[in-house]
Amino acid sequence: MDSEQKFTEGEKKTTLKFDVYFIEELDMYPDNIQEEVVRQLINHEEDLASLNGLSQMVGGVVKGTVPFFFEIEYLKQEGEKAVYLDIIPIELDDYLDLITNQKTLTSNGTEGTTGGEAQEDS
Repeated sequence: MDSEQKFTEGEKKTTLKFDVYFIEELDMYPDNIQEEVVRQLINHEEDLASLNGLSQMVGGVVKGTVPFFFEIEYLKQEGEKAVYLDIIPIELDDYLDLITNQKTLTSNGTEGTTGGEAQEDS
């Protein structure tokens, strides 16, 4: 399923690809978390690592009085857009491990890293 985000500044248009399961999982969270997660995906999709045939994980955080730490499973083939498969809430320790391994999205306009780690399908 594709989702289009139109920006009011200029003519920039972004299309993201979501698995239906991802949308169902994301829909369980409040609107502010949904919006921030999608914003981070829009801002960093081109930075995600490609790995043909294997899904990967990348972490993120939605800052607030109670931060929401999450991990996103995605599939990105060489030369194609990423397909987002799942979003999983994680603990702070897991998020810190992702930071150490440079497997995170940036949040709220701060500098950060992106990447992915291979997840073999079993």
